Formats: sequence, C-alpha cells, structure tokens
Amino acid sequence: MAEIDRRLRDKTHRLFEYISQVYSIDLPVVRDVTQYGAELWWQADITQSLQCRVKEFSTDNIETDAVPADTLSEDAWLSITKRSYDNPPALPSVLKEWVSLSPYPTKLPATKPSILRSEAFESNPKRAIAFKEYASLFTKWRESKTGDKPLLPEALAGWVDETQPIDQPPDFISSREVEEKFDDDKSRGIALKTYIEGHWKLWAERVFPQHKANILYDQLFSLYQRLSVEGDRIEIVWGHLFLAWTHSHENSIYHPLIITPMNLLFDPLRRNISLMPSQTMPTRMDMECLMNLDYPFKDELIRYLRIINNGDSPPEAWNHNQMRGIAATFTGYISKESAEMTNLYTDKPVARPSLSSHPTINNAPLIFVQERTRRLWIEDAKKVADAVYNGSALPPFIRSLTADPKTNELPNPEEFVDEIRLDEDDGENLLPLLYNEQQEEIVKKLKTHFGVIVQGPPGTGKSHTIANIVSSLLARGKRVLVTSQTENALKVLRDYIPQEIRSLCVSQLGSDTESKRQLNEAVESIGKHLSERNSRIGEQKIHQLKNDLRTSREEQARLLNQIKDWVELDSCKIEIDNEVITAHQAAKQCFDGEGIYSWFPDILSPETEPPLTQQELTEMCSLIKEISPDDRKACLQYTPDPKLIRVFAS
Repeated sequence: MAEIDRRLRDKTHRLFEYISQVYSIDLPVVRDVTQYGAELWWQADITQSLQCRVKEFSTDNIETDAVPADTLSEDAWLSITKRSYDNPPALPSVLKEWVSLSPYPTKLPATKPSILRSEAFESNPKRAIAFKEYASLFTKWRESKTGDKPLLPEALAGWVDETQPIDQPPDFISSREVEEKFDDDKSRGIALKTYIEGHWKLWAERVFPQHKANILYDQLFSLYQRLSVEGDRIEIVWGHLFLAWTHSHENSIYHPLIITPMNLLFDPLRRNISLMPSQTMPTRMDMECLMNLDYPFKDELIRYLRIINNGDSPPEAWNHNQMRGIAATFTGYISKESAEMTNLYTDKPVARPSLSSHPTINNAPLIFVQERTRRLWIEDAKKVADAVYNGSALPPFIRSLTADPKTNELPNPEEFVDEIRLDEDDGENLLPLLYNEQQEEIVKKLKTHFGVIVQGPPGTGKSHTIANIVSSLLARGKRVLVTSQTENALKVLRDYIPQEIRSLCVSQLGSDTESKRQLNEAVESIGKHLSERNSRIGEQKIHQLKNDLRTSREEQARLLNQIKDWVELDSCKIEIDNEVITAHQAAKQCFDGEGIYSWFPDILSPETEPPLTQQELTEMCSLIKEISPDDRKACLQYTPDPKLIRVFAS
C-alpha cells in the first residue's frame, strides 16, 4: 500500500509539473499597456463632477477633503451616474437660420456658408426700375434697328429671360433661387462671436463635466455588456506606478507596476456604474512586463516584489507616501541614474508619460482591460506540485487522475457517497428549478461519486444547473462552497437560487454594502432555522411537504396514465362496412354530424337497459339485410311534413 501511495505521489507531482510547463509555452508577455487592444482610460483624463467621482489619494500626514458619501461609496474607486443636461442657449434671431447647434459642449456652433432663398422679382424696387428703363431702351433699339443691342444692367443679371426672340419685348423672371452668403452681412459674424464667447461658453463650461461623465458611462456600459459574455476571458484592471522605459531597440516597457483587478457594478435603477477592487485578487506588484529582460539587481527586485506582495496587507495604491517609497526603491535598484531623473512620481496624476532611455516611474494611474493571464494557472499548478512533493494528502479526484485502474490504485467511489442515502429522502432529487434528463443525471451521479465534471459553452444552463444542485444539497443539510474565476459569476448564480433559501447563500468576498446586507440577512435566516431545528415545527413542515409532494406525484402519475390511455385510444382503428378509420376520424365525424347522431346516448351506465330486446334486435338486423342499397339510400331522402301535404292536396 505504501508503494502504491508513493507511485501515486510521483505521478501526481509529475502531472502538475507538466501542466505548469505546458501553460508556460508561448505565454505572451505584454510590455506596452496600449497593446492590449481594448479599452483604456487615463485617470488624469477623467473629469470629476457630482456625477463622476474618483477615489482621492491620501498621505500618512496630509488630510484630504472627504468625498460625500452619496456620490462615492467607501469601497468604490470610481462612480459614474448618467444624467441629462440642458440644451445650448437659444441663438439670436439674426443667427437662427445660419447656425447649427450641437448638444455636445465640445463641438462649436457651425455656420452654414450660404443659403439658397426664393426671391420674387418685385421684392427689389431698384430692380423693377432698372427693368423698366432697360425695356424702354430695348424697344427703341428694336424699332430703330441701329446700333448694338442695349447691355443688360448688372442689377438684372439672371432676372431676364434672354431666350426670348429678338422681335419680342424682354420678359423678367418672376422668382428664382438666390444664394446668400453668411459673410454678406457683417453683423452675423459679430453676433456669432458674441454668442460663442458669452452664453454658449458659459453653458459649455457648465455641462462639460456631465458630458464627459456620460461618455465614460456609455463606454463602461458597453464594457459591462462585454464582461457579461467574456467575463471568464477578460478582466478590468486599475494600474498605478507607471514604468516608462526604452529598454532596447526591440523592447520598450510602458506598463504599470501596481495592479488591482476590479469589479464593474451596474445599478440600472440609479443609472450608476462603479468600479470596486476585487476581493479575490488584491492589489499586488507585478513585474511581468520585465520578464526575459536583463536589468540590474534582478534577484533583489524579485525578493522586493515578494516582500510587498506577501506582506500583512496589500500595497495601498492611493497612498502617496507608500507609492513614492516603492517607486524610489524600485528605480534605485534598476537604474544608476539619480532619483530626480528616475522617480518622477508627483502628487498630481499625469496621463501618457513619455518614454525615456532610462527607467522612469510616474504617477499615471489608468484603467484598462486585459485578457486574464495564464500565469495564475501556472502558479497554482506549481503550488499543487510542491504540496504533493512535501507529502500533502491527495484528494480523491486528483488520485483518480493519476491512478492505474489495473493495479486497483483508483479510489473507491463508495467511500465518498453522500451520507444521506436515497431511501431517506424517498429517492427525490429535491430540485426546485426546471430540469431536463441530463441535469437530473448530474445530480444522481453526485450522490454516488466524489465529483462530476460538466462542460458547456455559454448559455447552455450551467448556472441554472449549479443552482439546482446547490438547492438540493442545502435541502439535505449540506454545506456547499462555490468558487468562480469571477465574482460576477457568483452574483449571477445567487440570483438563480430560489428566494425561499437565497438568504442561506453568503458571499465570502464582497465588502460593499450589498454584501453586508446579504450577510445580515443570512445570519437572521440561519438563526431562525436553527431555533426551529429541535422543535416540532420543522418536522411538521417536512412531514406536510412530503405529503404534498407525494400527492402531487400521485396526481402526476394519474394524469400521465390518462394521457397514455388517450394516446392509445386515439391511435386505435375502427372497421365499419369494410372501411377502416381511426378513432380520431370517427370522433371528428360524430362531432361534425352532431345533429344526425345526437339521439345516440353518449355515456351509458352498466345498469342502463338496452332500447331493444334481443328478439327486436335480431329482427331489426334481419330486416336491414333484406333492405336493398337503393332502399337504404331512399330512406335518407327528405320526408315532407304531412300537414303541408294535406294543405297542398286541398
């Protein structure tokens, strides 16, 4: 037995070493944060307002203004609320048809270069006088037939029909489209400048913060939709201590060193989106962007990273003093340049720091989206391999991966069967949500096996099935631990749990107001159930529910049997006069001919006497045989009313 355990440990150790190596193959190293190919927001570009709040930096000695509790919660690093704002101020009357206004304060009012107007000939008295004079000259010239044709006055250009025959008097065009340019009236330009520098500028400055907040809200709203689909593949991260360094011609590092995975929370009622730090992955120092590069004091820097990440508390990304200290230590190790050249950390955040030939660290916080790194899987696989090497007990599911069934090394599933046997719950699966045969099979296997692996693409009902399994286990008095790569998946799963037992599900991760409320609700509910545990109230409820369930099952079985009988009856066939029809066809014919067949009694009890005696029935059958087909057909013909016959005869 000891030899079998030793072989299992060796196999398991090699398996997880192999897994860690496989995950390390072709593991991409991203050195430039802008190369993730996804959304990215620099904190310095975020305009703060009443609807957009960013967590404040702090120091150990300097107090900062507190953020109002109604705009930024204690746990949120960013909170945005979508609000509408008023339209631009009204234009002066002289500009109304010449200027187009945008609802966005970043877009200046745009002027139309020209406008086509419909102008009548008589609208200009000077033009009418000029035409009258021109017509008089034209008439004299035509009558005298000497000299050149009179020149058309400039005031009449485009207003006289010059296609008229020369022997006809000139004719003016009653109306036409005339182009009027914006610059034709100098007062328009003056009015526009006054409007922009006055009322419009005041409006733009006032609504600009809300406009920026709405743009950021829309972007994060789209990201929230994307995370709901790709949440297992991507994550949103807040980065601090930005390293900008042209290490070599081939490699430039443009990446934050302090990383905090974030949760994106959406409140549709308040139209609010907030970012809160993940409770599963705390803030940490990350030097992956320097992987496979040569730089001074590499070993010392790695030890320094472990000291920071393995401390009693994670790094405080919003503490100026701590961040400035980490920046000074890091640049002191990695560069021989002076602190003034490398540690460029300032209290005021900046955006898009410039690359330098020597490593520089800036206070350039940013929010970005990246693919979830496989390095976590690598580290987990190495931890498992080390634990096995150091003699930790092998869980049964890991033993089943490495054991040889031919040598009886596999664990016995019977040793891990649910302590509550099938006969104690009458074989019920206790699944409160709708389920199919495949989902029911999963629950049955869990009763007789120590584990079941279920795989499926998004939208195939995995969360629904897990909620059913959790409910079933809770009904049997089990304690259930559910883990997930993302916290959002746990929140979605909790919503699937029936309302009656949802308070028994407690999140061990969240520290926000909602998580605290759920914890208080769970404590009250569990306390109430514990108080009823040793009383007859619980037993009576269980007994009543079992009776109700048994009654429901019996009624279900009765209905299923009745449906089965109907199906069999519907599929049977009837032969009448050598013609075969189905029961369905016969029923339809009886329904359609209700007036003909209604004299037949429908429901007969066993005590009902036949309408004919045996002798009468035999006589009727013999008479029917003697009647010819033609006579039978004649019997179906319409028989007139005797009263009408008598009237006609008289």
